[in-house]
Amino acid sequence: MYKLTTLCFLLITSFEISATTNTNIDIEKLISQKNYLNTINQCTSNKSFSSLLQNAIKDADKSGYRANYAANIEEIILQKPSCFVSSAEQLSVIDCKKLSALYIKEPFFNPRFALNESLSKVKGFNSSCLAS
Repeated sequence: MYKLTTLCFLLITSFEISATTNTNIDIEKLISQKNYLNTINQCTSNKSFSSLLQNAIKDADKSGYRANYAANIEEIILQKPSCFVSSAEQLSVIDCKKLSALYIKEPFFNPRFALNESLSKVKGFNSSCLAS
């Protein structure tokens, strides 16, 4: 009887311990998810995303800024390529070429072929300033 009671006690406490350890919230993961969603939602307005692209070209000499812009730009290219192309079309031809050279032909985080593959699916990409 003593062994049975001890065994029941140990089982109950082990279930309680495992239940309490799984309730921790991973705040870093939530922040990361929020940042990802904010990045994707930047492209809800082509005009505001075009201004981000202009800033990315302007701040390209600053390596810390360039990496942050590259992360956003590459994610938008992969997730919403049509938004990226339409926003880039609002830039001047010179700025569009700079954008392509800085962030598409020399990507930071993703393989170049993945970016080009995503962009090539956009209707009208071949006639855009990014195609050359």
